[in-house]
Amino acid sequence: MKAYEVLAPVLVFGLHGGNGTQDYTLKRGDIVELPEEHVAVRAMLARKQIRAAEAAKPTKSKK
Repeated sequence: MKAYEVLAPVLVFGLHGGNGTQDYTLKRGDIVELPEEHVAVRAMLARKQIRAAEAAKPTKSKK
């Protein structure tokens, strides 16, 4: 898990994994820990919707 800062005004998504589905509702400036190897996280990085955050505490975890 790695900390990311949300750059998009609003970001709503779900991550499917071994623990079921985790739903997220985030707004610009939120810092959240996400699995860096997940394809959805890599896609959001490529679209510049999120960026890696400096060593900061997460402000949101999940919905």
